[in-house]
Amino acid sequence: MVFLRETHAPTVLENGAARLRKSTGNKELYAAGHSKLPPGVIFSRAIMRPAKMLFLSPLVMGLSLYIAVVYSYIYLMFSTFSFIFQNQYGFNSANVGLTYLGLAIGMLVGLGVASVASDKMYVQLTTKHGIEKPEYVYSPFKYTTISPAIESNALG
Repeated sequence: MVFLRETHAPTVLENGAARLRKSTGNKELYAAGHSKLPPGVIFSRAIMRPAKMLFLSPLVMGLSLYIAVVYSYIYLMFSTFSFIFQNQYGFNSANVGLTYLGLAIGMLVGLGVASVASDKMYVQLTTKHGIEKPEYVYSPFKYTTISPAIESNALG
């Protein structure tokens, strides 16, 4: 670290501006992108903007709640696998770890299928409409968003 030069662009710009302030005596020289706001204001803006977006946008709130439910199901499965497979099915401690392989394989297969389907759908919709839109990437996922609700009802 002692022998390497700094490469982080904002730090390099700030160091250059500090060097120019020192050599010229002009205290009004600042690096590009430098904010004259106090850190408290910057912090409060960084907290308030996402909070406003979460609570004032129904779309963001709905998607956040959906993701929270999906993650809670995954957490519930991960936390109860060892208990259920040891007590209900008589697995020993060594074999309980193998029960997670099914989830890992399923998630990897789902990731691969979703990736291929998303790419194909994006190309099809782009050629159909003649314009590229980022929303085309998400079109295959509208069929899979209902699956956690179906699974929770099926599994009880």
